[in-house]
Amino acid sequence: MKGFGFLSVAGLIACLSTSAFAAAPRVIKCTGTFSFSAQTSNISFDGQAYASSLTGTGKNKCNYVSSLYTQQGVAETVFGDSPCTFTGPNGTTETGILGTEVAGYSIVTNSATGDLSFGQDVSGSTCFNETTTDYASDGSALIIGGTGANKGTTGTATSHSVGSGLFVASPSSYGFGFFDWGTGTATSTITVP
Repeated sequence: MKGFGFLSVAGLIACLSTSAFAAAPRVIKCTGTFSFSAQTSNISFDGQAYASSLTGTGKNKCNYVSSLYTQQGVAETVFGDSPCTFTGPNGTTETGILGTEVAGYSIVTNSATGDLSFGQDVSGSTCFNETTTDYASDGSALIIGGTGANKGTTGTATSHSVGSGLFVASPSSYGFGFFDWGTGTATSTITVP
């Protein structure tokens, strides 16, 4: 098995604003866009590969209220030899190898309030082209609470992202690790207590 730490689920959890969600409990629908960079971290969830550490920014729109956020996350994806196809960051169809996410977690900070949201990935897949280092990822996550206005929130989220490696060492080379970038979209359904 080949292991890289691409983040399959990014930009997933919306940062809620206390003024926008005074009536509770409520179900909030959010959509958003995000961008990020990721690099090899010194974390492994299964001992087979190293995870990625991600930092990024994004914008969510929840029930007509927009908010900006920053995000940190960590996730691990392990690749086999199964072929896959995807639309790369330049809009072209590419072929690659399929990877499955092992585990992942995110912390999102609302830029206006400082309130945190916590996410735990439940599934993810990445199709990675070893020649171009382009990739596409899809994933889903659980929203598992937070601080401030996000305390006790629960929900689900999905995302799709594309990106490319600025540096990716082949497992057959003497190098190790990667450094990549990506952009994507996300949707979430959040229950506010």
